[in-house]
Amino acid sequence: MDNAGPLKKVGDKYQAWFGTLYREDQVIYAKHKLDVQPRWWHAYTEVQIQKALELAQLLVRHYGLKDVVGHDDIAPDRKRDPGPAFPLEHIRARVLGRKEEERERYEVTESALNIRSGPGVEFPSVTEPLKKGVTVLLLEQRDRWSKVELVKNGDIEGWVRNQFLEKSDAATLNVTCPIIYDSIE
Repeated sequence: MDNAGPLKKVGDKYQAWFGTLYREDQVIYAKHKLDVQPRWWHAYTEVQIQKALELAQLLVRHYGLKDVVGHDDIAPDRKRDPGPAFPLEHIRARVLGRKEEERERYEVTESALNIRSGPGVEFPSVTEPLKKGVTVLLLEQRDRWSKVELVKNGDIEGWVRNQFLEKSDAATLNVTCPIIYDSIE
């Protein structure tokens, strides 16, 4: 599986350490679990993720594996793959029959709320503004911004301002495979 990993923004493109440039629709802005700050990452395609899931299921079944880990779990001093663009937690839960972490639900309190690709107004919107009453699942919460996933469309994630969310009375539910996007205020 080929993936460039972390990228550097160069104009309106994103560059890998080896020089290849990627378009905005080929990247995500996310924080690696071993890093302090978020950065740009080359996104995995849906086909890559599906094939990785199929292969992992085959290997776990054939060899009776008890866990699935990434290079960043084994050698955190020198490895950052598969990185935050790859849904390893989801794959691990699926192939090992584990329950995924449950997330808190929140509702949008404003008539129109931008959902952005990063935690700040300088990041582009990832979809149309969310309407008042739309339910989101909390993925990550910071002082002013939260990373959320749309309940009705789990393929859309992003960042929204905390002041425009209100905790929902509805019960929590299981999260499906997140694809990381960012949101804007």
